[in-house]
Amino acid sequence: MSIYRGLWKKEMSMMRGFQISFVVVIFCLMFYSLYAILKEGGQVYSYIIDVASIGFIIIPATLLFSLNMETLQLNQILFNKNVFIKQMIIKILHGLMLMVGFYLYTFLFGTLLALMKFWTTGWSEIVKLIFSLFITVLPIGLALSITVYIGWVFHQWLKPKLGFALSIISTLIILYWVFLGGIGIIMANVTFMKSWWVWNISERMYVPLLDAFFVNDQLSISMLLFFTLLYSLVFWLTSWLFKKKVEV
Repeated sequence: MSIYRGLWKKEMSMMRGFQISFVVVIFCLMFYSLYAILKEGGQVYSYIIDVASIGFIIIPATLLFSLNMETLQLNQILFNKNVFIKQMIIKILHGLMLMVGFYLYTFLFGTLLALMKFWTTGWSEIVKLIFSLFITVLPIGLALSITVYIGWVFHQWLKPKLGFALSIISTLIILYWVFLGGIGIIMANVTFMKSWWVWNISERMYVPLLDAFFVNDQLSISMLLFFTLLYSLVFWLTSWLFKKKVEV
């Protein structure tokens, strides 16, 4: 556990500037949303869903920024290849922490609107809405994070062989081929899982981007669990590739 504590402290110190920027963006988003609601009136439910739906970018953005910071330390004593998997876990947990903070902000913002009589939705309905959005958007954020991680590892692997520019192009081609082809094949063969375990949610919360996780206006918990296991497998395979193939 002492290793994880040390890595967490390093991550927090290294990412302080990113965290400050994140808080500034959150406050700007809050004031902009409040201004839009006051100006246009009504449609608070839609504003909350629109704001909360962008939460999927938080984990991959955090991971990408952190990995770029890590790249600066690859040849320094601060970097230890043997604990890189632990570092990746810390980075993803850091992004998850910021994502939880973002949805907590969204909940408080919705509660504030309810107290100001701009929204008649009850407290329990707000909790259900935010929680539903969180667990629905989370798989998208994790999928993008795994994509960022795979791209970063392939880039580090190919850069000494092909150079910076060609490694970027090759990595983008690999990601395009693997994910567009691979995801299509997977989705075509696992749709039967959708109805195994579902959770009733408000039909107003439906987000077209997340259609893979919905069946008859119900959230498919079984699909969420399947993709969580799939992400975990891809994560460990990518980490193995990094440890075996990337020279630092």
